[in-house]
Amino acid sequence: MALGQVWFVGAGIRDREGLTLAAAAAIDQAEIILVDDLVNPAVWVGSEAEIVPVGKRGGQVSTAQVAINQLLVTYAQQGKRVVRLKAGDPGLFGRLWMEIEALQAENIPFRVVPGLSSALAAPLLAGLCLTEKSRWSSTDRRSSRQVVICSGHEDQPWSVLAALDTLVFLMASRNLPQICASLMTAGKPPATPVWVVKDSGRGRLQGSLAHPPSAQSPCVIVVGDLPHWTPPAQPLAGETVLITRAQVSGLRAQLQQLGAHVLELPTLVITPPTSYVPLDAAIQQLADYDWLVLTSANAVQAFWERLGVAGLDSRALAGMQVAVVGDKTALALQSKGIQADFIPTEFVADALAQELPGIPRRVLFPRVEQGGGMRWCRGCRHGGP
Repeated sequence: MALGQVWFVGAGIRDREGLTLAAAAAIDQAEIILVDDLVNPAVWVGSEAEIVPVGKRGGQVSTAQVAINQLLVTYAQQGKRVVRLKAGDPGLFGRLWMEIEALQAENIPFRVVPGLSSALAAPLLAGLCLTEKSRWSSTDRRSSRQVVICSGHEDQPWSVLAALDTLVFLMASRNLPQICASLMTAGKPPATPVWVVKDSGRGRLQGSLAHPPSAQSPCVIVVGDLPHWTPPAQPLAGETVLITRAQVSGLRAQLQQLGAHVLELPTLVITPPTSYVPLDAAIQQLADYDWLVLTSANAVQAFWERLGVAGLDSRALAGMQVAVVGDKTALALQSKGIQADFIPTEFVADALAQELPGIPRRVLFPRVEQGGGMRWCRGCRHGGP
């Protein structure tokens, strides 16, 4: 059996829009995804890979590192395409090198896909500029402000850090009071601004070393006198919206543009039927039908896939009329080169049953295997034309 390959992928921040193109491609091709707890589940929505949570959130139960290493090795030795999905950038304050060493010991190929770190992106999204050359005079020997990214749960050389301009702390929410006290003890002025950047840059709190703001994980903490601005107000800022549909890219983008934090939890999963025999048989007899009824974009896609399997295309519908429910289904139909002959006034199947014009002799209605469309069929027989 050929060896598989492991991709160490940075998940960036927020959701799938924070991925690099290379990261998105790796996730889409994966068969197994070992994912850290801080990664937004929206990042892998739509993936058919097996998802293996491994934890890695401070203060909570996680899979032991040696066990994670062994999982990577085992899956790769099984010939799997494995993605090790890490929040932000995989090389920043993580255990990337430990996992790479485990793969190298077994001669397993791997690749590293960098990600957008919250240390840089979250402050900027919250209106904080970590460096600004124009604030220094032309005679200042420093070409820009010094920025140091620090781990917030380890002891630091506080006297060195206190002399620097800007400090960015990750994983520091529980230790913020101790961090502020250590910096003041090392000589940093008590009035030095302290910023807590919340929710991947969707909000921020300001305080000082002497009076730090409250911090709750996950967050990014920035210490320093920074140029800053107030991001434009958005009507849904601070709101979380749960979407339960399977295909939500357009709606998700609209909600995000309004400032909402969008979570996706599809309650329906679209899978192939147990058999295509009835539909394939009907496609071979399209000339016997007056109408083709399609009630979703998924139905359009599935029907055209079976047309292709039969060696047919849109021309096979030349003798039929096509009815659809809703504009989205009509657009999906247009993408196949067909204009809908009928769309009901209400975008529901019951209205289609009531309003379908004429007295159709035979109607071809591809539907979901269990339950879907039975009410519509009864409407055609009893309440419809």
